[in-house]
Amino acid sequence: MGGDINRSNQAGGSAAIARLVGDGKSVLHLGCGTGELADQLRRRGCTVVGVELDPEAAKAAASFCDDIVIGDVDAMDLGLELDGRSFDVVVAGGVLSHVRLPAEMLSSTRQMLSDGGYLVCLVRNAADAATRLSTLRGAPPDGSRGFTRASLTALLADAGFAAIQIATPEEHAAAAITDADVPGEVLAFMLRDPDALAARFVALALPVAHAQTGAIPRLVASLASERDELLRESHRLRVERGRTSDDLERATAAQEDARLKLFEAREQMVRLEEETDRMRSEHARHSAELAHRDRTIAAHETHLDELRHRIDELEREHATALNVLEGIYASKMWRWSELYRKLARALGTRR
Repeated sequence: MGGDINRSNQAGGSAAIARLVGDGKSVLHLGCGTGELADQLRRRGCTVVGVELDPEAAKAAASFCDDIVIGDVDAMDLGLELDGRSFDVVVAGGVLSHVRLPAEMLSSTRQMLSDGGYLVCLVRNAADAATRLSTLRGAPPDGSRGFTRASLTALLADAGFAAIQIATPEEHAAAAITDADVPGEVLAFMLRDPDALAARFVALALPVAHAQTGAIPRLVASLASERDELLRESHRLRVERGRTSDDLERATAAQEDARLKLFEAREQMVRLEEETDRMRSEHARHSAELAHRDRTIAAHETHLDELRHRIDELEREHATALNVLEGIYASKMWRWSELYRKLARALGTRR
């Protein structure tokens, strides 16, 4: 954990250096790597001469540098290699963590600075809380040289520079240094250091000879302009954040309203499904009753048909019997038998 810097932090360090360098400057970049910072500086209208030990990295950086020198800054005579050229700004980044004699290397760059020129350097914080926790756990050092704010100031003084500004371009998240094996009071003690979360330091320094002239007021004015620009950007971001917060609040309210409406719609859908099931059940019951009634009506109609048929048969039999009776009544024998019956009734009455 100690000293590890993620890519976002690296980008923050490069951006901090680019802001301190400014626009339209001639820059000597010691340890230019693959040219990430050189690319940013060229976008700001700067000319960049890079110095790099690794030939492959130097090959990549050549696309962004106006000139490049391949070699070990510990072993080379920079003045000779650069033909006595002067620069507005000298940038020393990660190279300070790896050279054998950082003070001597920085001292050699003083003569390359033009009038009013200055040094910008970026170094790892050697005493941040993450590094201290790693040391407490017994982790071996990562091999790169780090600095505290005090030791960086001393290094610059030894090289003949006066530190004008030392800032922290990026910080570790406080959550990243929590450790269950370390007592809370130890962590609290570490965090009392104002630089406890500082991952790296970026410093702006003037050669002592320049610091004793009018270069400092000019630099202070430049830094004040940079500060005003940052304040304006900060204000813009705060306003934008306020608008974003309002938009977020409205979106959250709309989402909550939509959620409530969706909940109500789902409840209504459940009620409709229940009512639909009830009506289906009632419809099925009614359908069964209607079917039963249809069968009963059909049976009654069949019975009525049978009764009608029987009545027709009885009517025919009755008509036949009437015809027979009429025939009997009309016959001579019925008349004689009727006379005889009347006589017999008469005689019987007399007895």
